[in-house]
Amino acid sequence: MDEDECTADGSFSTRFSATRLRQVANLQSETKKKIISKSSFGSLLNISSFSVPADLLDWIVMKIDTEKAMFSHKKKSILFTKDMVRKNFNVPSGSRPVELLRRNESHALREPYRVGSRSPMKHAIQVLKATDDRDVVSINRTRVLLCIALVLSPGTGNMVPLEDVASLVDMDKINEFAWDEHFLAAALKEVKKYQKKREAGKSGFWIGGCLPMFAVIYMDFVDVPRGLVSEHRFNYSLPRACFICNNDFKLLEEIDKNKLSLDRIEFGNGIFIVCQRYHMYQL
Repeated sequence: MDEDECTADGSFSTRFSATRLRQVANLQSETKKKIISKSSFGSLLNISSFSVPADLLDWIVMKIDTEKAMFSHKKKSILFTKDMVRKNFNVPSGSRPVELLRRNESHALREPYRVGSRSPMKHAIQVLKATDDRDVVSINRTRVLLCIALVLSPGTGNMVPLEDVASLVDMDKINEFAWDEHFLAAALKEVKKYQKKREAGKSGFWIGGCLPMFAVIYMDFVDVPRGLVSEHRFNYSLPRACFICNNDFKLLEEIDKNKLSLDRIEFGNGIFIVCQRYHMYQL
């Protein structure tokens, strides 16, 4: 494992790395970048290099009811929806469930990414770079696998998720799959694992899924005191993953001085399903 392929805070580690996904994009030829920008996951070509402070993420994740997909603190709640996933990452949101290969199921599309019995991230990055600029299908398929592995639904291993190639056979039909719902379900599953490990007093563990997206969603429900607006403004442009920055999380620290307890943040009343700051983003 290389240090630049994971983030760790001492209590848990994750493969989530918006920074690395952006670096991979920057290494591609201009022709490849144009191809990727027009693809279904093209918005992530311009993902921001951001990371969420571990204590903030822990505070949010530990207050999520995974059965209800809801963050709750006192009498304030945020209901996490697949629409929020789409607005963060602009991924396809069709009606077909995402299809997955069984763990040991053979498939021709697995082979380009395999090194022995594994599918190393570094190898997939090399495959993308080496793919002929005219091979649009292979470029987009490899790019999707890297987006999933690094941001949308990272695993705990340093691998690209070859089980997902079942939904990438026909790249013209990729928009038919409910990727937003799939990534939200995967993240909530990892939240549940995280909570169990934390409640058991464990540390130094690996966790998968896109847990940082819950912090980005949370941010959009926080009212910034007028006195802090002059110091920094949140950019609410969509997709949010392309406009979030580390200074946004520093501003959250300024909003609440009590070591990120965030108890004094005013959410307003009731259950929020769609924040007013979220405007519809067309695929």
